[in-house]
Amino acid sequence: MISFSNVRTEWFGPVTFDAVAGAPVKIVAPSRDASDAFVRVAAGLARPDSGQVKLLGEDIYAVTEEEYVHLMKDVGLVTQSGGMISNLQTYENVALPALYHGKKTIEELETFTSHVLAGLGIPMDLGETMMRTRPHLLKPYQEKILRIIRAHAMEPVLMIYGELTDQLPDDIGKYVIQLAMEFHRQSKERVSMFVTCDESTLKSIPTAGAIFLDASRQETRE
Repeated sequence: MISFSNVRTEWFGPVTFDAVAGAPVKIVAPSRDASDAFVRVAAGLARPDSGQVKLLGEDIYAVTEEEYVHLMKDVGLVTQSGGMISNLQTYENVALPALYHGKKTIEELETFTSHVLAGLGIPMDLGETMMRTRPHLLKPYQEKILRIIRAHAMEPVLMIYGELTDQLPDDIGKYVIQLAMEFHRQSKERVSMFVTCDESTLKSIPTAGAIFLDASRQETRE
C-alpha cells in the first residue's frame, strides 16, 4: 500500500516500514514539526532528503504530475491545520474533491455530512451555517471536522491523519477517533495512518504496535 525505505528529512529518520492493506498504523513523531513533515512526505507534498516513498507500488516522487493526481484520488489527507481554499465556502471545499473524482454525488455528500455532524451533536442550523461560512471564519475544531468529512468522502484506500485530535475538545476528539476507526473498518483494503507527536492521544486505537520516527526509538513496539 505505502512503504518508506530509508527515508530521512531534517526532522526525522531514517525510517523504513511497510503499511499493508487492512491495518491501522500509528506513527509517533519526536516533535510537532516532525509529525507535519512526515505527513507531507507521505502525501507527496515535500520531497525527503533521501530515501524512497512508494504508494500503491509507485515511487511517489518519480511519477509525472498526471500520475501523481491519479494516485492521490485514492488518498485521504487530514493535515494538522489548513488545507482549505480560503476564497471558497466550506461546502465547496468539502464537495470539490469527491465530485471531481466522481466518488459521490451532491445528494450523497449532503447525507454523509449531515450524518457526521449529527453524530457530533451539532444542530442542523449550525451545520448549515458552518457549510456556508468561509473556512477561516470557522472555529479550529469545526474546520478540522469538515476536513475529515472531505477526506472520508473521497472513499480512499489510504487515510493519513496528522494530529487527529489536536484542537478538539475531549468529547469530540473521542468521537472523531471512533469515526476514523468506523471508516477504516468499512474496507478490508484500507490503510489508516495516524501520525502524532503525542502517543497518548492514540491510546484507544488498536494496532499491532507503533512506528517511531525518532532515530533513538526506531523499532515497532508491541
